[in-house]
Amino acid sequence: LTFFDINNKIINRDYGYMIYVKEAEKIADFLRLINASRAVLYYEDIRIYRDHKNMTNRLNNCEQANVEKVIKSSNSQIDDIKKIIDIIGLDAVPLKLKEVMEYRLKYPDTSLSELSLIMSKETTNNITKSGLNHRLRKIKELREKLEGFKKNTN
Repeated sequence: LTFFDINNKIINRDYGYMIYVKEAEKIADFLRLINASRAVLYYEDIRIYRDHKNMTNRLNNCEQANVEKVIKSSNSQIDDIKKIIDIIGLDAVPLKLKEVMEYRLKYPDTSLSELSLIMSKETTNNITKSGLNHRLRKIKELREKLEGFKKNTN
């Protein structure tokens, strides 16, 4: 095996010796060496299936993480909006922020890019994801100021 550049380990077991080849490519090379054509095809099919399954799992995990991030940030934004409404009401908020607040409450499960598309279609104002994010930061700052002012007056 070493002659054919197949890295291996020989392990002594109770029932005899076992040859251990770690690299997947080298296992396929070994099977080719011993003219096990069907075994090579079967082995490669299993590798392809496992690679595909692992890739699908990674994509699902990534998608799940993104959904959780969207929900977490959306909940935080909705919390900010509700606190502002409780303290000063919706009518006291500047118009551009008020519009964002209404749409975030109307579409709580959407991402910023989806929300910016919805707002651009439903209103005459074209708002980008970046612009929407800026306004949501302003809403958070307003909530922080109002809560600070409320604490100082009590």
